[in-house]
This record gives sequence, structure tokens and C-alpha cells, in this order.
Amino acid sequence: MSEEYLWDKTGEPDRDVADLEMLLGQLQFRQGRQPVRQPTRRANPAALWLAAAAVVTAGVVIPLSQRGAQTDWRYSARGLEARTLRTGQVIDTGGVSDARLESSFTGALQIESRSRLRLVASADKQQRFRLERGTIHAVIWAAPGKFVVDTPGARTVDLGCRYTLHMDEDGTGFLRVETGWVAFEWKGTESFIPAGAACQTKPQRGPGTPYFADASDALRAALERFDAAPGRATMAAALPLVRKKDAMTVWHLMTRVKSWERTEAYDRLASLVVLPAAASKDSIVRGETAAVDAAWNALDLGSAEVWRNWKRGW
Repeated sequence: MSEEYLWDKTGEPDRDVADLEMLLGQLQFRQGRQPVRQPTRRANPAALWLAAAAVVTAGVVIPLSQRGAQTDWRYSARGLEARTLRTGQVIDTGGVSDARLESSFTGALQIESRSRLRLVASADKQQRFRLERGTIHAVIWAAPGKFVVDTPGARTVDLGCRYTLHMDEDGTGFLRVETGWVAFEWKGTESFIPAGAACQTKPQRGPGTPYFADASDALRAALERFDAAPGRATMAAALPLVRKKDAMTVWHLMTRVKSWERTEAYDRLASLVVLPAAASKDSIVRGETAAVDAAWNALDLGSAEVWRNWKRGW
């Protein structure tokens, strides 16, 4: 693009500039005409980009930098032509629109209004985004573990599914899984969320205890108390409220208390599902990873080996 275009419209405009002009045109002041003063000295075009990005609070995609590598991701919004997303770029949907991202190799994202999403890295082994606020609806067809979304309270790892992830301004997140399953992870705390289940995450605390969407209000309240203060007392208050279907929730409770507090949760889990010999009470109390994973696999919600393989690769 010729720099002269930024001043007197001569030369060929950059496509991003043309799109930005179209968006800014909707905000144009129309009550009377004011004389336009031509600048007397040349400004830095990069500064104009930053100033324009600050003004367009309702813009759907803000190309803050063209230095990042091009990726397979394509974004489209408000009827604009689909464009290639670069690493480091931010999608900020503002308050008036939403946007769509799609990669032929990975999946598709619908990004709601008032959302801010950054493409952090794009490589063969992993596609990594960061959701700073707002809501995304993800449909992922890539191999498990390839699509990752970081949030202030957890890393969201797709294990082959469709899900919705929401992030509040204060960093509180909420995940609901529609198909497949997703892993939440933060500083060693792991939550496995299968289809039909949901989970909250908070900054400085990490992911909470997952539950199925049709769980009772009493169980949800008990889980909130447990997440705020994990221990035998808060766990014991939740265990009588679970159904057979809630064995997944009991498994998470069992893994989040101290070793000598796990017996009660183990007994409750064993009353809901048939646990294999590899998941003996003694091995669970000792916290052996193989035993804990064997107990998870008994729930028939997806193999823990998928998650372990992902962690070994990263």
C-alpha cells in the first residue's frame, strides 16, 4: 500500500485499510460539515493503525499487526469477505456483531458479541488461542489435544467435541460440553467434562468440580462449597446428593481431597459403578495415577489415556 493513500487517497489502498474505512464510515459525524484540515507533517502509519484500532470499539476484527505468520484460520463477520488470520492477531467483536473463524484442518468457532479472542500460536501439533472475555462456540474435528484455549483460570483442551466456553471480565469461566469431552487443567488440577456436563473455573483457583446439566440445585450448591474449601466435610455433604449418573462428579471429588479422606468417596463411587481390580481402594488412597485413570475409564466416558498422551506431548 502507498503511504500517500493515508493522506490524500492517491495510490492503491491496503485491503485492511479499506475494510477499516468502511467500518469507521458508519460512525461518521453527519450534522453539518466541518472543514478538513490537511496534516502539515507526515505521521507514522503504524501510529494511525493503533489509533484507528482504539477508536473502532465496535469493529469485528482489529488487525493490530501484520508481522505474525499467516495461518489456515479464516475469519468473517458482518458480511465482509473472509480473511486470513495471523498469529498474534486479536478478534474483538465489540457490542454489535459476532464473527466466525474456520480452519479446514482444525474446526470452526462462532464468536459472540462483546468477545475478545487472540490467536497465540498455530502449528501442526497445536492451535492455541486465548479467550480474554466473551463467548465462543467451538466445533472441532482435529485430533484430540490439538485445539487449546487458554483462560485466566484454566487451559481448555479439546478431546474431540463441540462445546461452549464463556469468560467474564473478572476471569470467571464456564464451560458446557455438547459432544465428546474436554479437559480443564490448571497447575495440576484436572477436570474432565463429558458431553452433557458443565464446569466453572476461577482465576487463582482453577477448574471446579464438573456436574451434569440436569444435576439438582442442592448438588450444585454443595459442589460450590466444596470447590471453595475442598475437604472431607464439604465432600461428605455432597456425596448423598449424587445419582448413579453423577459417578463422574464423585470421581472428581475423590481426586481432590487428601489421601486419608478418599475412602468415603471411593466407597460411594464403587456403589455406582463397577471398578476394576486396577482401581483398588488402597491404590486410590495412595494416589497412584494408573489406579485413578482406571477408575475414570470405568465410567465409560472416554479413555484417560487420550489426556495422558496429550500431556506427554506438551
